[in-house]
Amino acid sequence: MNERVASKSLFLQIIFCTLIFLMVYLIGLNNYLLYHTLAEMFGIVVSIAIFIIAWNTRKNLDNNAFLIIGIAYLFIGAIDLLHLLAYKGMGVFKTGDANLPTQLWVSARLLQSISFLLAPFFIHRKVPAKTILLGYIGLTLFLIASIFYWKVFPVCFVEGSGLTPFKKIAEYVNCLMLALSIGMFFKNRQAFDETVLRYIMASLCLTIVSEVSLTLYAHPYSLSNFMGHYFKIISFYLIYKAIIETGLQRPYDVLFRNLKNNEKALSESEARYRSMMEAMQDPVYIASSDFTVSYMNPAMISWIGREAIGEHCYKALNGYDRKCEFCDFHKITQGGLEIKETFRQKDGRYYHVTHSPVHHVDGSVSKLTIFRDITGIRQIELQCRQERDKARLYLDIVGSIVIVLNPDTTVALINKKGCELLETDEKDIVGKKWFDTFVPEKDRKAAKSVFRDIMSGEIQYTEFYENLILSSKNDEKLILWHNSILRDENGVITGTLSSGDDITASRKVQRDLIWELGVNSALSELYIPLISPEISMQEIGSKILEKGKLITHSEHGFVSIIDPETGINTSHSFSEMMAECKENKTIVFPVGADGSYPGLWGYALNTLKPFFTNSPAEHPSQQGLPEGHRPIKNFLSIPVLFNEKLVGQIALGNKQDPFEERDVAAVSRLAQYYALAINRWLITDALRKSNDELEIRVKERTKALSEFNLLLVNEIEERKILEDNLLKSETELKDLSAKLIQSYEEERRRIGEELHDGLAQTLSAIKVWSDAAIAQMENNRPEASMESIRSILSLAKASVEEVRNIIKNMRPAILDDLGLKAAISWLCQEFEKTHEHIVVQKKLNLVDGEIFESLKVVIFRILQEALNNVSKHSRASAVSVLLDQGPDNIDLQVYDNGIGFNVDETPEALPREKGIGLTSMEQRARLSGGTFSINAAPARGAVIRVTWKI
Repeated sequence: MNERVASKSLFLQIIFCTLIFLMVYLIGLNNYLLYHTLAEMFGIVVSIAIFIIAWNTRKNLDNNAFLIIGIAYLFIGAIDLLHLLAYKGMGVFKTGDANLPTQLWVSARLLQSISFLLAPFFIHRKVPAKTILLGYIGLTLFLIASIFYWKVFPVCFVEGSGLTPFKKIAEYVNCLMLALSIGMFFKNRQAFDETVLRYIMASLCLTIVSEVSLTLYAHPYSLSNFMGHYFKIISFYLIYKAIIETGLQRPYDVLFRNLKNNEKALSESEARYRSMMEAMQDPVYIASSDFTVSYMNPAMISWIGREAIGEHCYKALNGYDRKCEFCDFHKITQGGLEIKETFRQKDGRYYHVTHSPVHHVDGSVSKLTIFRDITGIRQIELQCRQERDKARLYLDIVGSIVIVLNPDTTVALINKKGCELLETDEKDIVGKKWFDTFVPEKDRKAAKSVFRDIMSGEIQYTEFYENLILSSKNDEKLILWHNSILRDENGVITGTLSSGDDITASRKVQRDLIWELGVNSALSELYIPLISPEISMQEIGSKILEKGKLITHSEHGFVSIIDPETGINTSHSFSEMMAECKENKTIVFPVGADGSYPGLWGYALNTLKPFFTNSPAEHPSQQGLPEGHRPIKNFLSIPVLFNEKLVGQIALGNKQDPFEERDVAAVSRLAQYYALAINRWLITDALRKSNDELEIRVKERTKALSEFNLLLVNEIEERKILEDNLLKSETELKDLSAKLIQSYEEERRRIGEELHDGLAQTLSAIKVWSDAAIAQMENNRPEASMESIRSILSLAKASVEEVRNIIKNMRPAILDDLGLKAAISWLCQEFEKTHEHIVVQKKLNLVDGEIFESLKVVIFRILQEALNNVSKHSRASAVSVLLDQGPDNIDLQVYDNGIGFNVDETPEALPREKGIGLTSMEQRARLSGGTFSINAAPARGAVIRVTWKI
């Protein structure tokens, strides 16, 4: 019977809809404008209805795809309404052509296709409705503004030609997005009612047909346009059937489909969990907030010996007349906490009790309590604890560190000796990452890598292994480890067990002994060369440097001798710390005017005490390194003294490890040998020089006097030239300052005139039109007020453009955004637009990235000032701009064919503006390191040339 009634109702609906569509079709044949109005109004009404349903059910929707579609249709309907009002023949907008309604149509369909493509992605994602609404408001306002205000939306229809390529491509893109939407809806079909899904997919298919039809018409009233809107009516009718009709008749199948499924699943889950409770061997009961027992499983009934449903829990379980003093009922039901506790019954058995909150649909909360007999587990735990304490006692007696590591490198166990070595308590070690906490950072990465490979079984464990550990006080200790791997019953690696002995002291003694033997061996090898009479000072220094680097394992260094008279420190023996070291065979370290030695190398010479630093950059005497010098990571310097007199220096740097006090002791012993060698060499050299000293002094004194006289004459002449140049520079600076102040005042006056003559007048006009619009509104003259408002908008747009021009003249943004080349091209174009009688020819050969930003500004301003002079004074018909970047220089030339001028005239004799302009260009060029020149003559034009060296 019900099927017969449903079939009859469906038949009547089909007949009714067929008649309606037929009637609309006949209306379209007779009056297309009325047909178009009815078609669009139907779509607008359906859009608003969809929005109303989606918006008012948004808090209960479990399928957010409907929320996206519902909100989207509000704005689709709004743009369709503008499309209807703008349609050719409606007369609402004074455009007179079909481009405006076509643009609005494309915007609405674009919004529709994007919304259907995005909707499936939000089926199970919660997005605030207000966020979606604001997003669509912003997108819609952007589309409307691009059409009506900015007028940047591409042209879609041209009278006489028909649809533009953009319109057709846009329709095809919409079709593609709609086709993808069909695939996405089908992929997520489980989230939709079958009938609703068929309606939506059919609607999208008809929308695609409509879009294709609307790519074929050449006139707004053509047949393809008619059919496109006809298919749109059917498409919107199917959306109406899917969301509005089905949503109102069967809301649980459309809007709350998941809620219905969840209720069914909840019922099944409740039955399943109840059967589980009944089958549990542990006693379980549920008590409501008033302590009344509402449920007891069979195990609970058997445990207390009766069924106590309806009684208070404290009465049923303990025989009390009021609630237990230790009861935490309120913490469970009000705070939502799960409480676990263990207690012992009078019979000596232990029970583990879990109290958990149970939330009901009506918002009430009950307490679920589960009892588990853990007597056997407690006995096992006690035995394990006793065995663990016994094992701990054995481990603490052992004189070696014992440690167990988990696969994640955390410490699972450590004995007393291990805590002593790490100098901290057990609680601060267990659970910590071993390698990250107790291994020095330099060894950490390698140690962790080996441990990971061992845990994964990629490499075999090393039974004996040495590595450093780091105590809590940052003391490093060397441990010799004995290792073994821990595995479970299945052979899976569960960690490592290691015992280790502290061998730090024994290894230090061993290293010190080896080092001492090396130092004594090196010193013994120096004895014979140093006493040889044939060896030079350079060879002595090389031998000392070689042994010093060998003893300390340093990469670089130098050995020098200090002149006893001048104090100059000269090195003939050094490693290649700079590129010049390969060419120069001698390095001279100067002495300061006060007799002290500057920099890090001079610190030991000033204090006469050996020193080293492993942080040279932080040492107070560090003054930086010369360009090309290799970085110094550590430094050691020993002053060489003979009879407490400074005679030389031994300096070493870039040792592999940090310098230590023993390095100072070893090199100091080396310095004693070097001091004896220097003293022997100085005595020999003094005897050799004494024979020629007198003759040399006479020659030097004579030569010095003649050189001094020559220097005195030259100094007098140079001082006179400097005084003349200084006087000239002061005069030029005063002139430039006066002209620059005058230029600044002229620029302020120009900007003030532009603001007064342009922007101020426009703003005054805006105020007049605004007062007029207000008065017209008050007099109920909306059409006149709208005309006034349009005038205000036109004036405001002109004001914005005028402000932009002023800003561009002050500092064009194109110079920062696109570079000098683009800025000069723009400047020339703007100059031609402003001065139509002057032709600008330009040739630009430069690379923006190779010119400093500051120089770009100077070049631009000089060219701007040159073109300004051309426009004001030259009366030229053509100007040429050449900017050429060569390998060594940048050359700027500006040539005009105007009336020219006399170059020999002083700037004061020229017109005021031209004089300031030329002076400004010349000073800009000079201050930026360039040269400025002018080649001009009356009736022959002028050439301004500026050259900068790169």
